[in-house]
Amino acid sequence: MAAVDHSLRYLRTPAAREQYRKLSLPGITHNRVQRSLARFRQLLVQTSQRRNCKLPSGESLTSTSPLAKMAKVQSILRAIFEPTYTASRVPTREYRYPLYHLPPRFHQWPHPHPTRAQLEGVDGRQGSRGRLKGLELVWLRDRREAFLIQVQGSARLQLTDGSVMTVGFAGKTDHPYSGVGKELVKDGKFRLEELSYRPLVQYFRQHPEEMNRYLPRNHSFVFFRETNGAAATGSLSVPDR
Repeated sequence: MAAVDHSLRYLRTPAAREQYRKLSLPGITHNRVQRSLARFRQLLVQTSQRRNCKLPSGESLTSTSPLAKMAKVQSILRAIFEPTYTASRVPTREYRYPLYHLPPRFHQWPHPHPTRAQLEGVDGRQGSRGRLKGLELVWLRDRREAFLIQVQGSARLQLTDGSVMTVGFAGKTDHPYSGVGKELVKDGKFRLEELSYRPLVQYFRQHPEEMNRYLPRNHSFVFFRETNGAAATGSLSVPDR
């Protein structure tokens, strides 16, 4: 409910109206999104007030919003998720895969930006040899976890010294996001209908060597900042809770 209220407040701003004016998705207007989210909020209230509440006949959560229509066009819909992982403030034999600060003068980098492989190496451990040297924020023990934090955009980190750190999105390179799952389907590792988060995680857990092959295919690279416990924010730059 708090996340919905944050988004509704954003949608009432001039910046939101201007953003949707520039949006080129047929049928997805500022007014429609605002009305859909307001209706979604009403359904949340109704559900919380009545035990085992069912949605009104003929209505579903997806049908009240333009998200169903947006799914039919070429776009990426993301949900903010703040998982908890174990990390270290210093590199060790166990903790070897860094998250990085946004580089100084990043806005001056020439375009196109370096790819993921060019920044951190095919194995994810070569960042200290190039542009990212000295920008390490924390180290993860699992490359898969470091990659997932980049996909998710935020994380809560239980550090080995007993403290807790929260990190959030600070910037990204100009390469578009490319789903690793789509690459696995392309290579016949999965059927499209089998694709979901859990099978992907399980696949790389069973075949860790495949990460060097597939993770670099997502050329996009995300940088982080410490958020000191603040709620994660999405593309609207408003809290998710």
